[in-house]
Amino acid sequence: MNCILQNINLQSKAEKPFHTHCIGTCRKKEISLKNEEIHGVITVYLSLILLIILSLLFTVIEGARVYTARVYVERSLTTAMDSVMAEYYGPLWKEYHIFGLDASYGSDSVQASEIKAKLEDYMSYPLYQNLPGEQRKDQKGTDLLTTSINSVSLTDLTFLTDCQGELFLNEAVKYMKYREAGNAFELLLDKLSLLKSPGKLCTIYEEKLKAEEQLVEIDKGILELMELLDGMKTSKKGLKVSKDGKLKTVPYFIKKICIGELTKESAGINNDTIFLALKGNYVMPENDFQAIDNSFLRLEEVLLRVGEKETAIASVEENLSQLYQTRAQLPDEESSSEEEMDKRKELEAQILSTDVVRDALVRERNELISQKEFHTNGILSEKKEIDMLIQHLIPLIEKGQKAIDQIIIKTELAAPFLDAYETVLDREKEGLDETIWEGLKDDLQNLKRYTAKDGCGYDFAEMKRILGQDKRILWQTANLLDQAQQEFSLEEMAASKRSFQSAWDILSGYTIKGLTLDYSTLTIQQSKEKDLLEAMQSTVLGGITGLVMDRDTISEAELSERAKPSDLAAVGEEQGGFGDEFMEFIKRAVIGDQAFDLGSIFGSLADQIGEMAWIEEGINDIAMTLLFQEYMKNHFYAFPKEGENLNARKPSALLYEQEYLLAGKLADESNLSSVIARILAIRMA
Repeated sequence: MNCILQNINLQSKAEKPFHTHCIGTCRKKEISLKNEEIHGVITVYLSLILLIILSLLFTVIEGARVYTARVYVERSLTTAMDSVMAEYYGPLWKEYHIFGLDASYGSDSVQASEIKAKLEDYMSYPLYQNLPGEQRKDQKGTDLLTTSINSVSLTDLTFLTDCQGELFLNEAVKYMKYREAGNAFELLLDKLSLLKSPGKLCTIYEEKLKAEEQLVEIDKGILELMELLDGMKTSKKGLKVSKDGKLKTVPYFIKKICIGELTKESAGINNDTIFLALKGNYVMPENDFQAIDNSFLRLEEVLLRVGEKETAIASVEENLSQLYQTRAQLPDEESSSEEEMDKRKELEAQILSTDVVRDALVRERNELISQKEFHTNGILSEKKEIDMLIQHLIPLIEKGQKAIDQIIIKTELAAPFLDAYETVLDREKEGLDETIWEGLKDDLQNLKRYTAKDGCGYDFAEMKRILGQDKRILWQTANLLDQAQQEFSLEEMAASKRSFQSAWDILSGYTIKGLTLDYSTLTIQQSKEKDLLEAMQSTVLGGITGLVMDRDTISEAELSERAKPSDLAAVGEEQGGFGDEFMEFIKRAVIGDQAFDLGSIFGSLADQIGEMAWIEEGINDIAMTLLFQEYMKNHFYAFPKEGENLNARKPSALLYEQEYLLAGKLADESNLSSVIARILAIRMA
């Protein structure tokens, strides 16, 4: 009995310390009751702990099952989609090396139900893998995941023509890229003349791009100056043109005043097209002041003659007054003698003739007064035009000064990058092809036009000084013109004439030398209102096409008028695309746009030039353009060469496929004419 009690005490000591004082003399019943109490407490505690552990365990198991089922279903769906896409259209791959699913399955429209059925069928293979065929859906066997297919729906379809053809472009470029990776890499480098020293060139181009990035903001400021100084309407992309293809200009600009003969050199314009667009907008104030001076000379003559006429009129009127007095002294006609009657008649005749002379003199005087008013209005009108010109130019000069201040700040920030580029270029000269190095050196000089170094670039500080000087000249001229008008209103003609002459002497010091901007690399932005190439085509291309080739030999093939996917994509929200970028590349490359220089292909090539991973990791826009050109040559027909057998070609809706890809017209003739227009535009640029 004592042993039993000792065991009980040891088991319950942690929970019921007072039981350690129980003695063997206790009654058996009491000990039994206490023993039951202790065992009851221990059983409930363990049961709760076990329940919690089992709950946690089953929760984890269920979570793992659900997660496994979700992943399993997602992978089944992914596998099913891959399986459906694996049924690519064979002829499309064979002819054009493009992977694409024929979603119509031989019909005229997309068969969504067929695609959903195939997806469901392919998903059923991994989901119901225990049973064959249709039985997989009805009898699943042992399936711990309890997955099933309730429904399959298509929420979106992507076509090769979506995103402005970017999907098609990417597939074409990837095919050309991986067909012969080594040859493609060599082709790109060969086209860019970089096979001899790619590493050095990449380092140089990296520095060049850093400098060009800093100069972008300066270019924006120069575009603003082009409008303020030369009156050319500009945007971020370059010069603007109207719907009829003419360059847009503004009515007032700082260099509007021309002193001396008007030429390209005197106007500070280095582009024939720009000069012709602005030629009618310049004013020559020398002509206005010369007109004022001539008006003063004529006015002086008129005033002199008016004075003479006034004197003559006064003399005639005095003579006429005397005649009237003499006639008044004669007796009445009834009492007059015959001699007095004759004298009266003679006086009447003299009075009549004198009246005629006076009236003639008055008419001449009035005509002279009209001439005086005409010359007076002419002087005031010329003065008003000069005043209006000055009042418009002064605010423009102030804007120009502010724009130059911003450019100077940005130029100071860009100077270290230009110096770094020049340092790298000189350091890497050894080992570079001489032609390549000279070309890069010329590019450097072009970039340095933003500074006054070597006297070959823009001197913005000097521009600002010239603008300040011109502003003072305009203010002084305006003050002298006001003084001249006051003197003129007081009929102080001599003083007024001297003030006008002084105003011209001051204004003749207005200078635009040193305000010349470079238009050689500026892009002309086509108006959205009308396609400039189409305008050219509508006017002259009919005849030019006939001169280039026999129009009877041009294909008459034409696509149907029904909407094509490319037509539908063109009216969507997507803007731009490869076609626009490709044409923009050609246009900018032709005019030498620095922001679109071929050197930009080397952004980070210096770190990758030693390995073929550069081809596999991606290529830039220039490389894509070159590869797509090769793809077009290999897969699409162009205008046939002389003697080419057209019967050997595969069937095609259009005969000139490459021209269609460039122009996008419905008919072969329209596409051919559009390409001719682009060639002409490039050659004329």
